[in-house]
Amino acid sequence: MGKLMHEAIDKEDWERIDKGLRPRKKPTPVHIEPGKPVIKNQILVHSVPVENVKTVDAKRRTVRNAQGAISIGFDTSFGLNGGKKVSGWITEGDFYAIRRELPDTVDTSRIEF
Repeated sequence: MGKLMHEAIDKEDWERIDKGLRPRKKPTPVHIEPGKPVIKNQILVHSVPVENVKTVDAKRRTVRNAQGAISIGFDTSFGLNGGKKVSGWITEGDFYAIRRELPDTVDTSRIEF
């Protein structure tokens, strides 16, 4: 029975094997980790005082970086005690981490997934 296509070798490797030499090493692809997108108003997890949050407004938004990789996050506005607000874009993982820590008294009905 013949070889499958993924087991097939090219002519140069066949000739090397026929001469008793080892086949050429196949180059391994280099996978570059994509960089984070540059966002001016990004909110970090530590910049939101969870114990002072009264309301949360959020809408899902994706952002592309320079290489074209997509980052998922939320345009978010946290209403704090005393009338202050923290607004900006936050990554999806950070948003859910903050949301888990919020007390039950916080209004989360205006979150659009």
